[in-house]
Amino acid sequence: MFRGLGLFLMSTAVCCLIGCGAGGGGGGGVLNQLDRFPDEDADVFSEITPPEGIAFDFATSLALRITNTITRSQAEAAAGVQVPSIVGSNVSLAAQVLVNLTYPGDISQRLPGRFPLGPFDLQFEVACPETIEVLVTVVASAPIVGTQPVTSFGPYVFTREGGDRAYTCGATVSVSTYFDEETGELAVSLDVE
Repeated sequence: MFRGLGLFLMSTAVCCLIGCGAGGGGGGGVLNQLDRFPDEDADVFSEITPPEGIAFDFATSLALRITNTITRSQAEAAAGVQVPSIVGSNVSLAAQVLVNLTYPGDISQRLPGRFPLGPFDLQFEVACPETIEVLVTVVASAPIVGTQPVTSFGPYVFTREGGDRAYTCGATVSVSTYFDEETGELAVSLDVE
């Protein structure tokens, strides 16, 4: 699963050792701006304005929590690679988060975010959709080589209609990515409360 990270870092090592420039990995999206959104009901979940034609109701809103505790060193350990310090400073690892919400009438809302790989906790609430799709992708970026996906969690689909990942309006849907100490692998847990 993490062979891609090893190959990416090895090719980046060659590039960096022969003198390529510095790398970076910026970016962002709606999920990077959660602290700018209101929390009118003071429940620690920022309210995201729904798309046009969809009403937000505090009584039926859906809370989403996406957390990550995977660190850079844990991702490298799971990939089975050791990155020389000269190379490590030129490679950035990031977590790209994408939440897609679907409402009646084929109305959809896309909520992206990009965060440096490391602990983060996103808490927000939305007008209760018909389906939720969550995808978390770890990407590596370096000079010349560019950005490459390393591993993905998902997409995980949750629905109001039933099934393994069913929810009701007013619930909290949680997606947590973490390093499993017992297996030495990156893992995910899904929960609906």
